[in-house]
Amino acid sequence: MAALLKHLYHAALEPYHRLRMSYPVWYGVLNREAVNRHRQTPLPLSEEGRRIVETLKRDGVAVSSLDALFPGEDWLTKFQTWEREHPHVESTTGKKQFWREYWDLLPTLDLSNPFLRFSLEDNILSIGHHYMGMWLRLRQYLLAKTLPTGHAEPILSQRWHKDPTEKKWFKCFIYLNDVDETAGPFTYMRESNHDGRFGHLFPQKFIGGTYPPETEVDQAFPKENVTVMTGKAGTVIFCDVAGLHFGGRATENPRIMFTACYNAPSFPEACHFRWSEGARREAVTLSPAAQYALGGRNLAHKTGSANM
Repeated sequence: MAALLKHLYHAALEPYHRLRMSYPVWYGVLNREAVNRHRQTPLPLSEEGRRIVETLKRDGVAVSSLDALFPGEDWLTKFQTWEREHPHVESTTGKKQFWREYWDLLPTLDLSNPFLRFSLEDNILSIGHHYMGMWLRLRQYLLAKTLPTGHAEPILSQRWHKDPTEKKWFKCFIYLNDVDETAGPFTYMRESNHDGRFGHLFPQKFIGGTYPPETEVDQAFPKENVTVMTGKAGTVIFCDVAGLHFGGRATENPRIMFTACYNAPSFPEACHFRWSEGARREAVTLSPAAQYALGGRNLAHKTGSANM
């Protein structure tokens, strides 16, 4: 009975979600203010940033490195030092039993955390802005270790899927260790994003994501579009997770990966972080784009723990 009621509830909401996800409404109405910000005050792109945005628009995914994005700044050492000094949580209450996280699912903002600082760099935000065509909010940032599970049947995000709700999602992944095919590399189906050549295949569901059978995916796409993102420590992957992707199928070796997730301001869920008075004071010293990513203008005068 509960499952039936849930199904009926989702079915009743489908016309609303379909209207909300239509491009004219999503882009031109719900996110008009963020679109205008990007048009009026676009963040500059580096040469590497322009290459990444062009590749993202065509394929839905692009690969770079910390050194290419920030020459001479040695972000990898900062990240690896922090990771060594902060052991991951040994147990998890979430659904993904194959990974361990390094901070709470709803962390208190700490601007001394290099991963958060990186997520708010204009050089990173500009790539998301130019791909999405608007200023973005930082929805979540997390560091996790994926544990090897042998050749167990893929589950959850280990399966091909599209994230739900939005036309476009912008994520940034960073490998902190060398990731080969035995360490669960992120894998993407090129051109399966909304604007891609195959974006119409396996359309997004409004709730719960889209998880097509692997055999159907294999039949629907050219084999050469499957892109397995193996790479050295310091590899940076930008992608639109409204396209088909999976990751974390670690068979023999672990993967340590940072994830920063950005969404259009219209995204209906609250951001996955909390505020402290110290973070609020520090946040007002950030760039306008970084302040916007954290919740908007006048952060020092706002209250609350999520979208502000």
